[in-house]
Amino acid sequence: MSFLVFCAVVLAAMLHAAWNAVAKSQSDKLLTMTALVFGSAFWGALVLPITSAPHPQSYMYIVISIALHVGYQIVLQAAYKLGDLSLIYPISRGTAPLIVTLFSVFVWQIGFELVTILGVVAIILAVFCLGFTKNGAGGRDSKAVAFALMTACFIAAYSLVDGTGARLSGDPFGYYAWLTIANALFFIPYVWMKKPVLIVRAFQQQKTIMFFGGFASFAAYAIVMWAFTQAPIAMVTALRESSIMFAMMIGVFFFKEKFGRLKFAATLLTLLGMVLLRL
Repeated sequence: MSFLVFCAVVLAAMLHAAWNAVAKSQSDKLLTMTALVFGSAFWGALVLPITSAPHPQSYMYIVISIALHVGYQIVLQAAYKLGDLSLIYPISRGTAPLIVTLFSVFVWQIGFELVTILGVVAIILAVFCLGFTKNGAGGRDSKAVAFALMTACFIAAYSLVDGTGARLSGDPFGYYAWLTIANALFFIPYVWMKKPVLIVRAFQQQKTIMFFGGFASFAAYAIVMWAFTQAPIAMVTALRESSIMFAMMIGVFFFKEKFGRLKFAATLLTLLGMVLLRL
């Protein structure tokens, strides 16, 4: 992985941790997620005129990805109702590299150098460390962990689909611009069934989150989409999950969540994984 791609993915990780912190900090999780989805689509519409139309070969991947992203957003906002940011985020984001790596090795039969495998393993171990931390209620919540793992499955699935689709599209930014717009259109029916008034409230009460949070969400994944075309999907996915370290820092300093020995160990393992993936 080149230094440019490495730095870009780490930046994407920081942005992703930031918008997840925004989602966690708001009392109405569905309202906030609605604002973020619409905000991301707004930025997608802005960049659409300066991108190329995706190649027809990638259309099927866009359709599949829409379903996966909507499912991810639904499960994620439900997970944040059940557990701390420093529990839900690391498990949901960190388990995905394991799934993607196993799929790449056993299904796509892609070989990786030992140092790359060690880097992925280090980040996965960081996640397992966090799996033994306690939530804000004083214990591990099995339901919260279950939703976090469900979210991880969606992340792994859309990463594999988007990594392939971006490569076939000819323009990863054009691919994602269309994807994020379509995602918003398909997210509307879900919000309408749950609470129709949130669609209006998102524009009335969440303008700042929609604009800045939407930008962070769009930019984070647009960068990753480009990185998918520059490096192996498993490597990009693993490095992107260095965001767990930034999420822990946000959780500790802004949400006053506890930072014990296991979280400290997880931070060190994440840093080790990042270094190994860069070698």
